[in-house]
Amino acid sequence: MHKQHAIFEPDEIFDTGTLAHLKAGNCGRALDGRRTPGFIESFDADSAMFIWRITDFEDTGSCWEIPAEQISSYQFYKDSSLLSQEEICIIEERCKALNKTLLIPKSSAVHDETKKAVKLQKPVAREWIINNSKFYKSNSQLDFDAKEGYPLLFEDFEQYLRERGLYEIEKHIAEQYVLNPYSGEWIKYIKIVMAEMGLISYDGTIPRKSDAFTGLSDKTLLREYVISRLAFIQAMFNLNGICEVPLFRGMSSDIDLYDTPHTLVSTTFSAETASAFAGLNQESTSRSAYLVKFSCPVESLFMTFFETKELNRQYKEQEAVIFFDGQFKL
Repeated sequence: MHKQHAIFEPDEIFDTGTLAHLKAGNCGRALDGRRTPGFIESFDADSAMFIWRITDFEDTGSCWEIPAEQISSYQFYKDSSLLSQEEICIIEERCKALNKTLLIPKSSAVHDETKKAVKLQKPVAREWIINNSKFYKSNSQLDFDAKEGYPLLFEDFEQYLRERGLYEIEKHIAEQYVLNPYSGEWIKYIKIVMAEMGLISYDGTIPRKSDAFTGLSDKTLLREYVISRLAFIQAMFNLNGICEVPLFRGMSSDIDLYDTPHTLVSTTFSAETASAFAGLNQESTSRSAYLVKFSCPVESLFMTFFETKELNRQYKEQEAVIFFDGQFKL
């Protein structure tokens, strides 16, 4: 599980973040569950996003890229430097221009077309695995009780994507998802493309960067990446005689229970990990929590710890990222 501070610094030595705090060098902490400490490394005026450099825990040295309007989810030491009112007004105007809603409902018809595309690619992935996979040739089997994924399978999956010119996309997506799926724009890009493919719904904001969907994030490339990834995972499980997998999800929150959107959702193969996230004990201060087990068809899997090395580096939570479509009800 994630590292935690034994004792938090008192709120009294901090101020709640405002746009005035968006100045490089200001130190403080995120108002997340473990009060992740860090500092503002830089601010990009065009995208109105700041770089938060982490200074403790497993991700020390890594950074999050955060929209300026989310600065109130951070605290800063009371002696922090502040921007002028003129600078604040410029940022406010840029945030208004970028904070536009984008809604893409899930389309069953488009989803059917995507499933056909994956079905066509699956025999290609299956043949590649049979002919090239070191994991498959070692006669290894997928073990749902395993604590970590398989290095040979990491190598296989990387090579499969490299041959298709898609591995750099995989690195961007997997690394950002593990570090913080709400940081930066890459997860937004892939979710928008997935919604356009009928795999999920998208209810968020427009991309903030002027180079969105160019280069590696070109929509055609991202669609090819999604189809290739799904084909590989489905072929991988099917070659092991697996059509569905048992998954768990644990969640606790400071607010009331809410309907889980039809989007990408993190789950785990481990009941123990899910239980820890649920925090179902008398000492818990959360307002709501749940722990569920459900059977998930392999067609709903996007990423698992078996083939994705990034899901095994720090947290080792036996994770599976799925296209959530109401597989469990509360």
